[in-house]
Amino acid sequence: MFKKFLFAAFALLICAGYSFGGTVSGNIIFDGGDGAGFVLLLDSSLLEADSINPEDIPFAAFFSVGPWSVEHTFSDFLEYYAVAGMPASGLVPLPGEPCGQYPGNPFTTTGGDATGIDVVLDTIGGIVGEITYSGSFDNVKLNVYDAYPWIISLVGVGEDDLVLEDVHAISGNSFSFDDLTSGAKKFVLFVDENMNETLDLSEVRDTADSELRGVFFIGGGMGTDTVTFDLDAPGIDEKQTIPEFGIMKNFPNPFNAATRIVYYVGEPCDVDITVYDITGNKVCNLYEGKKAAGNHINTWNGRNSQGVDVAPGLYLCKLTVGGSSQVGKMLYLK
Repeated sequence: MFKKFLFAAFALLICAGYSFGGTVSGNIIFDGGDGAGFVLLLDSSLLEADSINPEDIPFAAFFSVGPWSVEHTFSDFLEYYAVAGMPASGLVPLPGEPCGQYPGNPFTTTGGDATGIDVVLDTIGGIVGEITYSGSFDNVKLNVYDAYPWIISLVGVGEDDLVLEDVHAISGNSFSFDDLTSGAKKFVLFVDENMNETLDLSEVRDTADSELRGVFFIGGGMGTDTVTFDLDAPGIDEKQTIPEFGIMKNFPNPFNAATRIVYYVGEPCDVDITVYDITGNKVCNLYEGKKAAGNHINTWNGRNSQGVDVAPGLYLCKLTVGGSSQVGKMLYLK
């Protein structure tokens, strides 16, 4: 009996995710003068979501360069990324306005607290690139996109579009730029086969990946980011009928209120996510429809299709794509 009690207590601690009401604090560092702006603390679970509720994002407004702090419920199990901007007007900075991040990203909290999260701002930044490609570099181009509109779309505002900011010719397997305008960027390398300075659907390309959903915050606090590309991998494979997919994790697990199921698909496709009990009986369907390529998240609240709380126990989450399936296990506690 005592062992069962210890197990249950330990499981409840896992469910809580060691979450604490705490404070994260630091300083805004900018050599270009004073100004007002914001600090966002993005956690690793939010970065995997299809959309983001603004209320879930720890947010700190600052009205002058110097100390900042934000109180929130932080989980010691999650990694956090501190990014900041100083828009001249409005809520969203424009390319070239002060932007940056905490140089130690990602960071974790202890008991819900973290100090010394100093965010450095700048109006320019740099990247270095490494490319795997065995072909000619005569027509290799790098598209630089302003990702601010895409980020805003995640919280339900604006258009879900990237804005092309610049196109650079790339001459070899390594390159560097040290004078990019600051801001949230995405980078796409492609072979401009028809030499029209435009990325066409049929052209081989690769998108740089980062821990921030492929977004790079060019500006202060990052030194020079390294971006990598592989143009020798197939860009478009029409023979592939079942896209690469998989369940990455569900968090928290075990859980007692709700759990987030994180999964990915390699290309746009039809997706079905269904929860079953351990005997194979269907509990509820979480999603059925099309998903774009990338990481996605669905939440299960421990209820069946009639909205009734299920009994505690082990449940299965089945992800089906193109006739193939993958199953993950979830432990529901009360």
